[in-house]
Amino acid sequence: DGALCLYLERKFHAVARLMIGKLGPGSERSFFSKAKRVPLDSAKRIRIPEALMKEHGLSEKVVVLGIGDHLELIDPKRWKQQRAAEAPVSSELWHRSREEVASQEQEDEEQ
Repeated sequence: DGALCLYLERKFHAVARLMIGKLGPGSERSFFSKAKRVPLDSAKRIRIPEALMKEHGLSEKVVVLGIGDHLELIDPKRWKQQRAAEAPVSSELWHRSREEVASQEQEDEEQ
């Protein structure tokens, strides 16, 4: 979807161990060859390699998303388009999830 994923090194290794063998040889080669270690500078910042920025269509301005165990960087225009496309599905899922939680809470109170 065009997002650049950033993982802590230990988390990346854990995910990578799970992926090995599940991807075909060509896919593994492609995936792991794109992974880059990015060190922190003295101010605890990272500098994303230019090649990765270009590959993911990123420029000076990006949207930073916290996605569970990692961060994703995405172009603001692409993010806006994705949000618009996913809005109806996300809204319905959110509504059904809230109803399910309310139902479960009611069952818990009755017990």
